[in-house]
Amino acid sequence: LVQSSAAGAYFAADSATVGFFGYEMSSAGTGKWAVGSYGYSDLSIVRGSFSTGTRLLTVQPTGNVGIGTTEPVQKLQVAGNIRIQNNGQLLVDGIGDLVLGNTSAGAFYLGGNGSTSIMSAANNSLIYEWRRTSVDNLQGITFRGQSIAGTLQNYLQLYGHNGITADSAYARFYVKSFFDSNVGIGTTEPVASLHIAADSSVP
Repeated sequence: LVQSSAAGAYFAADSATVGFFGYEMSSAGTGKWAVGSYGYSDLSIVRGSFSTGTRLLTVQPTGNVGIGTTEPVQKLQVAGNIRIQNNGQLLVDGIGDLVLGNTSAGAFYLGGNGSTSIMSAANNSLIYEWRRTSVDNLQGITFRGQSIAGTLQNYLQLYGHNGITADSAYARFYVKSFFDSNVGIGTTEPVASLHIAADSSVP
């Protein structure tokens, strides 16, 4: 036990060898953990001894932090899955984009300009997809909005035919409006189930 009640007390470890410093902790020689550097040129939390343990978290001199990786190239880089619990949120301040996917193969961007929220794709097409694993039950994509009172209202739904199997050759696609069920192409006031307002230049 090392203890001090002096104001500003701290523990200092100064190694004579550059890149080698820190301390190891264990209980009766087992369950060993280490914090420091063993020739890494950075700070690591290690499960096991410095020389043979697994580096679980790495903080580089640049400030980059790696979890599951010892060579982070961003402020936070995680090799593995991330889970947010208890209704937590993933926030991006300013007008920066939240980028999902592999930037070399196509990425999905979520962002905005202060007045409009924007979804976009880079280096690829933007596709909305639902995947059938059994019999469909109006499974699809729904566009909806929220009123000032907080009530959610579905405006438009795109869905597969109810009751078709995953590989059915008779799969059909519906467009359903939750206002009056009329669909307009070239008009915002459809008066029939499908109302197409063709331009005079269209034959």
